[in-house]
Amino acid sequence: MHIKLLKTVLLCGLLLFVLLLPDVQGQVTHIPTPDEVTKLLNENNITEAEFQVAMQAKGYDPNNIDIKTVDLAELERVSLEVIAELSAAKQQHQIEAVDELAEDKAEETIEEVSSETADKIQESIDKGASSEEAVSEALQDLEKKDVPKSKIYGQHLFRSKDMSVFRQADRIKPPASYVLGVGDVLSITINGLSQVSISTTIDDEGFISIDQGVSDKPSIPLRGLTLGQAQDMLSRRLKAYYTYTDNQFHLNVLTTRTVTVNFFGEVMTTGGVTLSAVNTLFNALVAAGGPSDIGSVRRIKLISGAEEKVFDTYAYMQDPRLAGNFYLKDNDYVHIPVAQRVISIAGAIRRPFRYELLEGEHLVKLIEFAGGLEDGAYLKDIQITRYSNDQRVVVNVNLGEIIKSGGDYLLEPGDEVVIQSVESNILNVVELQGAVVKPGQYEHKPGMRISDLIDMGVLKVGARLDFGYLLRHNADDTYMYLRVHPQAALDGRGGVADLLLEDQDILRIPSLVLYADAVDFTVRGAVRSPGTFDFHPGGSMTVQDAILISGGLKPSAAEFGYILRRSPEDPKRTDYLPFNPQNAATDVSSPDNIALMPFDSLVLFDDAQLRDEFFIQVRGSVRNPGKYRYDANMTLEQALSLAGGLTFSAASNRVDVARVIMAENRPTQTVSYSTTVGRDLMSPGVDSSMRLFPFDEIFVRDVPQFELQKIVQINGEVQYPGGYAIVEENEKITSLISRAGGLTAEAYSLGARLLRVHNSTGVVVINLDDALSNPNSTANLILQAGDVISIPKQPDLVTITGAVNLRDLYTEEYLLAGNKVNVAYEKGKSAKYYIDNYAAGLAEDGRKRLITVVQANGRVEKTKTFLFFKFYPKVDKGATVNVGRIVPEPNAIPGQKEDIDWGVVVRDTLAQATAILTLILLVDRL
Repeated sequence: MHIKLLKTVLLCGLLLFVLLLPDVQGQVTHIPTPDEVTKLLNENNITEAEFQVAMQAKGYDPNNIDIKTVDLAELERVSLEVIAELSAAKQQHQIEAVDELAEDKAEETIEEVSSETADKIQESIDKGASSEEAVSEALQDLEKKDVPKSKIYGQHLFRSKDMSVFRQADRIKPPASYVLGVGDVLSITINGLSQVSISTTIDDEGFISIDQGVSDKPSIPLRGLTLGQAQDMLSRRLKAYYTYTDNQFHLNVLTTRTVTVNFFGEVMTTGGVTLSAVNTLFNALVAAGGPSDIGSVRRIKLISGAEEKVFDTYAYMQDPRLAGNFYLKDNDYVHIPVAQRVISIAGAIRRPFRYELLEGEHLVKLIEFAGGLEDGAYLKDIQITRYSNDQRVVVNVNLGEIIKSGGDYLLEPGDEVVIQSVESNILNVVELQGAVVKPGQYEHKPGMRISDLIDMGVLKVGARLDFGYLLRHNADDTYMYLRVHPQAALDGRGGVADLLLEDQDILRIPSLVLYADAVDFTVRGAVRSPGTFDFHPGGSMTVQDAILISGGLKPSAAEFGYILRRSPEDPKRTDYLPFNPQNAATDVSSPDNIALMPFDSLVLFDDAQLRDEFFIQVRGSVRNPGKYRYDANMTLEQALSLAGGLTFSAASNRVDVARVIMAENRPTQTVSYSTTVGRDLMSPGVDSSMRLFPFDEIFVRDVPQFELQKIVQINGEVQYPGGYAIVEENEKITSLISRAGGLTAEAYSLGARLLRVHNSTGVVVINLDDALSNPNSTANLILQAGDVISIPKQPDLVTITGAVNLRDLYTEEYLLAGNKVNVAYEKGKSAKYYIDNYAAGLAEDGRKRLITVVQANGRVEKTKTFLFFKFYPKVDKGATVNVGRIVPEPNAIPGQKEDIDWGVVVRDTLAQATAILTLILLVDRL
């Protein structure tokens, strides 16, 4: 809404400025004519009837005004105000119509857009932009979203966003043509006999003051001068105060002022644009998005006071230096009228588009703006489509004659120019294809024959010359095949066989390769380089030749193979011809050296592939147990040696061999043998030379009950802490403590712990007092390898944590992480005692029934309840008192308590009391 209101206010001011252009004395220099007012109404889409009704509402009747008595300035002001209000109302009506269609979407995105805009403004300010520039840029970005494509050439310069707008913070050095104004900050530097550095600002009156090293502090007017003019003038004036030469005087603009430029007419973003004064009109147009779809790009009017300048985008594109003539002043106005003469051009032109032409510019200028003609443009007949007498007509123009005569062709608004391309097909060519060195197209010259074209293309070896084809182009774009005899044409040049060529003839010389079937043979199996090889039907090829071509036989090649022979006439039939590859490879005259036929396939077998591979397995107490390849002469000694020999724990007197008995066509049977071997496998009298059979499984056993020392660790308060070996079966904790010299005087047996690593058991809760007082009790656990027993010193602290009110008693420096506190141990006290005396009682979410004590050895003791009585666990040294928190019901409402049925409570309590009383009476009677 703020943007729309801003546009309305600016539009009123801009229209007022168009009608009332005061001179420097404030007098009206121009009274608009009725035609000008009508034109202004049309440009704002306002009818005369609407204007009259609105003026009457303001107290003026346009049809009854006395020009001699009326205040013309006031009348023009009211007229402009009415036009602005009507225009704004129409724009508002259009905007509201669009807003209604997008209302749902806008409500979803307005908060996001507002946030993004605020972030963008802050980002611009952080980068050095002034607040005015930042807000103006943000508003322009909102207006520029989803900018439509250009309709007239030149609009793209302002819509593509490729051009930038300079800010004050960019420190752009203004050129000498920059026009100085109020707010510019200047730097004057003198590096002569006088050393001066002055920073001064042009004040509201257009003056600067010089107050460094001078007595009379001169004020010098600079507003309206260019930077170059100011440099020359100040260099002369200040020599009265300082000593220097011309090249020792420097004038620079430190910070340019900001100016507000107001846009109206056919512009993408109407209203004010605030930017640095170093920007030219072109940069301001970029900021405003440039002309609208129907806006002129060549008659853009810059209005600065009583001065008007017209900016031509096409002239700027040809000479960008022209932008220096269009520097901006604060509150300048830019008016973009509707483009009047827009002509489109298409076809064989470098830049087809719609162009705006000025009066006196026609076809030749249009082609120049469009980048000129393409190389293949057809100039004899271009088409111009235009409107004439309420109908579309086509005019054909000979552009070639116009260019040749240096003339032009008059264009009318809305003309559409189309320039065709010349026909792309080349007529005066002939083409050579096929078995030639240089195939392709050649110029067709008068009298050219087949032999001439063949000489140009140079025949390849393997060209077939007994026939060829000449393809002759027909009028219906088809080809007629003419059989020719190239050899006869070459032998009898100019004769009957050497035909005359015509435009677009194609001569094809075939290759012998096209008429030869691809024939091969294959060698696979026990050769060094198996594969498929070419075979010439006219040649001779034997088995020996095929073996040599494929790299020769492998050493493991078997003494038999097959030739698989397939006949092209009957592909489903295959003949198998056996042969001996060894004989064929060594004796060329051997009957095994069979002559090959096309498509033969030689299959040579490998001896290794024709034999089974057997293994034996060694398991148990050997250094490298595993599977080993079997040999017919393999012995038990060799197998054990391959397995790395016996380990130190192996029982050499118990080596088992499991064997599968295999008989021809009979079920297998498994048997087992036990034998003795020497530990070094070489001792006499042992059966290490037993011969093995395929699939034998060898098992080397361990010595019975062989095991190494089992180590346990005891740490803490014993006389000799450290590692100990378990020396007897089922050794227990008390035995280990006894071997460690017993407990020290500071030992705290109630805090003893056992860590068991076997099977990842973890910490085990033990009662060392019970174990020491009764070695036969279950508390005296049997030790296992890796056990670690820890016996701490006597602790004198108790830890309190959980749902207690520690912060009511202690400052943060006394509290540990997790709401804990350590207090002194008091003998014989319960958990409740510590909570009441050291923790300020239970917290709101704590409960007595949830009080637990974790003793030093890890044992957890809970609060017990009997009737209305609670029995709290006793606290030993080093224990932790914990108060659990109640877990709220998932659907419980905070602050709401469940109603208690006291009838049920009283009934249950009386029933329990009666039962106890009955029990007491029965006991008393016994």
